[in-house]
Amino acid sequence: MKKSIFIIVIFVLIFPLYATNLPFKLIKPDSLYIGQEFSIEVQIGKDEQAIVIPPKRLNSNDAVLLDTEVSEMQDLYKYFLSIAVFDTGKVDIPSITFYRTKENKVDSLSTASFSVWVSSSLSPADSLITDIKAAQKVFLKVYDYLIILLFIAIIIIIYIAIKAIIRKKRAKPELQIIDTRPAWEKAYEMLLALKDRQLLELNEWIDYHYYLSLVLRYFLMYHYGMKAVEMTTQEITDEMEVDLPARIDILKLLRFCDQIKFAKGIPNINESKAYEQWLEDYLLSFQIEDVGEQS
Repeated sequence: MKKSIFIIVIFVLIFPLYATNLPFKLIKPDSLYIGQEFSIEVQIGKDEQAIVIPPKRLNSNDAVLLDTEVSEMQDLYKYFLSIAVFDTGKVDIPSITFYRTKENKVDSLSTASFSVWVSSSLSPADSLITDIKAAQKVFLKVYDYLIILLFIAIIIIIYIAIKAIIRKKRAKPELQIIDTRPAWEKAYEMLLALKDRQLLELNEWIDYHYYLSLVLRYFLMYHYGMKAVEMTTQEITDEMEVDLPARIDILKLLRFCDQIKFAKGIPNINESKAYEQWLEDYLLSFQIEDVGEQS
């Protein structure tokens, strides 16, 4: 008897660790047609110290997330996700992931995947062939012909005016303004603009790490003449000189950003901030070199 009670207690304690899927309720009509909207209701337990971030898109080529609404209850949140499907037959909807941040830590909460049956947008009654009335003859009057001629004349005048404007622009070449600032200054301006957008605080991790990598790639292009913006990290590694200053740290930042952009890893915010600070210090180190050369 004691052994049975012990097994039941262990099962009760361990089973919730494996039940990680969020509960959800499918809300849809009996017959679902292509492009028609339906909803799912997802419930997430409330935690005053945590922030729940709903999904912005679905990982599917056949379905799109149209809208998200949240209703706050006493001890939980109810999320209503509006979805539309653009395929017929059995359509599989992958698991939908929510992110929860707490004390600079991020974890993910996902629903189970599910399927819906989608019918064609035409019902059988709409597909029946019906008789079409024969086309009637139209007789134009003199006034109708005058309107047509006036319309053609207006089109010709507009065409001539546009052509004249284009010729004037070609005759007066525009002055090109060349940015002669040093490479570190242009890249540093891009980094400050990225920091002002506060993408990390808005949990836009993929966009943040894409632009952080882009700032460094532009600097490599401006300063070393590499086509880093158009190259992969591996191509940059192969072209970069072995004795290039800070080579190891540069490749570390690029690979870290690739991990977030392409592998969709969940970053540690403190680690991302540390790479941002390193890039800022790295760019400003060239300012010191410029000052030394001028003096």
